[in-house]
Amino acid sequence: MKWSLRLGRIAGIDIYVHATFAILLIWLVGSEYLSHQSAASILSTTAFVLLIFLIIVLHELGHALAARRYGVETQDIILLPIGGVARLNKIPEEPRQELVVALAGPLVNLVIAAGLFVGILASGTLKTILVPGDFVAQLLWVNIFLAFFNLLPAFPMDGGRALRALLAMKVSRERATEIAVSIGHVMALLFGAVGLLVINNPFLIFIAFFVWIGADAELQQVRAHAFLKGISASEVMARDFETIDARAELGQLAKRFVPGFQSEFPVLDGDRLVGFISLEDVARGVAAAGPHAQVGAYMQTHFESVAPSDRLEELMADWKPGSSLAVAVMESGKLVGFVTTANVGEFMMIQAAMDRSAHR
Repeated sequence: MKWSLRLGRIAGIDIYVHATFAILLIWLVGSEYLSHQSAASILSTTAFVLLIFLIIVLHELGHALAARRYGVETQDIILLPIGGVARLNKIPEEPRQELVVALAGPLVNLVIAAGLFVGILASGTLKTILVPGDFVAQLLWVNIFLAFFNLLPAFPMDGGRALRALLAMKVSRERATEIAVSIGHVMALLFGAVGLLVINNPFLIFIAFFVWIGADAELQQVRAHAFLKGISASEVMARDFETIDARAELGQLAKRFVPGFQSEFPVLDGDRLVGFISLEDVARGVAAAGPHAQVGAYMQTHFESVAPSDRLEELMADWKPGSSLAVAVMESGKLVGFVTTANVGEFMMIQAAMDRSAHR
């Protein structure tokens, strides 16, 4: 993810922090300085915020490790000012599995809260739980708040995903998502209203925005998955296409984009497919090394390969974030076509128009 700094790796999962997190720290430290002008207070606030984000990392690891149990890997975990995101390669479609993954994060917070409560109880300072400003007690209440806030039915938050999973045990996944998204929209409006009109909290407004946008994006993905069920790669792939040799010059290829219809070119080394190259790749290469640089130096070498008979819904489910936009369709070791997101979108648009025409 752009503007993100890699902090490290836990359980084989990269942890990143977005640059905007620094803005949050500066704002909090500045507010504390203006309020108290105390170095101890500033240090305590900074440590408390960093601990909260460590707790958020553990929350997201809960999701990631639960998903791994079902064979779903996590691309990375990103810390943002409004929380964390575990970017799973896909969401388990089995409702019971999705339910476990959704509840794993809040469960981590409740376990941490229980551990802190036991520690306070063992130290004989139980009364500090209700004392404003006590560091450990604040951490306990933060974990309880994070657990129950995330369990609100605001899809795609944890509670919304849990609701979708429960609904999917009774109705189709598509219908369950539609219901969860509708409830998520209502929750987003409530978040926005409370953040804007009641407590004047900009972070709650940001959360409302991301809940609304995230819910719509996932609904479209689920609808696309349902629409493409039973469709094979051969029905959608580009069959009439041109290729380019890996040793060709970028300037030569650039001229072929203008009058043509292709947005990506398969790159060959002899008869062997070695990558794909887009117009953006060509522009980047020409800017960096000039028009005489070779295509092979700027092509995308990481791409998926499927057979013509492979089902498209499986291909879409496994389409990894950050992978090449083109998926090669191979038969007997030979490139017979390729699928892009544009191909899929055009196919869906045409099929939807034909379905509407048939029902008139």
